[in-house]
Amino acid sequence: MVPSGDAGPAAVAEDTAPPAPLIADPARDRERPALAALPPDLPEVSDDPDQFIGLDGLAVARRLGAPTLVRRDGPAEVWLYRGRDCMVDVFLYADDEAEGAGLVTRYVDLRSPAKSAAEARQCLGEMLQAEALRRRGT
Repeated sequence: MVPSGDAGPAAVAEDTAPPAPLIADPARDRERPALAALPPDLPEVSDDPDQFIGLDGLAVARRLGAPTLVRRDGPAEVWLYRGRDCMVDVFLYADDEAEGAGLVTRYVDLRSPAKSAAEARQCLGEMLQAEALRRRGT
């Protein structure tokens, strides 16, 4: 219904105007990446941090890439990996049973400040996918 007076044409023009553009929402957009930006065949990965227990350093690096930081902490060598919303500490200790006393993962700490455990695991999964894609050359 068009109101009486001079408002008639303006009211019709408002109804036919194109919709306002959507405003970017970084929090929303981060959680739902554009489909075009995703590779068509994302590698399947496990988001369980315990998958690294018992692996040597080379196997960890194959899954997560080069650590952001490596430090010595007593008998352990700690490899720090930083994801978008999480950090992973991989604690490697000398394996007395291995030839050459190689390092083996004995503990993994998955941290995500102000995020839930499920979100931290999702972040780990994203890190693993990104490294798998990088190694594949995608």
